[in-house]
Amino acid sequence: MNILTRISRLFKADIHGILDNLEQPEIILQQSIRDMQHEMDKAELIISGMDKQQDKLQQKHQFLEAKLKELQEQLQFCLSENNEALGKSVIRKKLQAEVSLKELSRQLANTIEEKKLKISETDERKEKLQAIRDKLALFTETSELNESSLATELNNSITQDDIELAFLYEKKCYAAAASSNGEKS
Repeated sequence: MNILTRISRLFKADIHGILDNLEQPEIILQQSIRDMQHEMDKAELIISGMDKQQDKLQQKHQFLEAKLKELQEQLQFCLSENNEALGKSVIRKKLQAEVSLKELSRQLANTIEEKKLKISETDERKEKLQAIRDKLALFTETSELNESSLATELNNSITQDDIELAFLYEKKCYAAAASSNGEKS
């Protein structure tokens, strides 16, 4: 291997190490969490707006269905009275209402589908956000453990007395379990 290539790799590795230390992953993860939370809040507002739009469309849909029933009754009355001119006028209104109802049904179906899609996207983002929060918590715990590892190693040394005490406790538990098994037989 060429010596210049080796020196180049060594230099790049040192630069990447320096940059890694400068980036402070904890701060980057916290910013990612804030950004994702902002996106989640915007998505929740959009879903809320879609809920309101869906409610309005459903109300209009119910109104048009009631109007169609009313027009059908009017048409039946016009036909029973042999009033063709008025009957044709009612048919025109009925046809317009049917076209409006079809368009409204299409809009309602689209709104419901868009809302389902937005909710599923939001749920996926929630899962990703939770994963990042878990990583941050793990990173924070790891950082805290690394910082306090020297102090805890000195304080957490197990003594011979600790071993003796644990042994006596286990021996007592074993004897109690053996005696309770003997009583059951």
